[in-house]
Amino acid sequence: MDAGLSRGLVGVSGSTLVVNLAPSRAAVRDGMATLTPLVGHVISELSGLD
Repeated sequence: MDAGLSRGLVGVSGSTLVVNLAPSRAAVRDGMATLTPLVGHVISELSGLD
């Protein structure tokens, strides 16, 4: 699962996941396509459920 978050910069501020994406529509679309399947796992990790 962590491989999907290995590009660019990703961090946590409090309980907020911060992800930088390149400033183009195509990059945002591709980034969101990568992040969407991981959201449940990330929320579990941030909540301490995993």
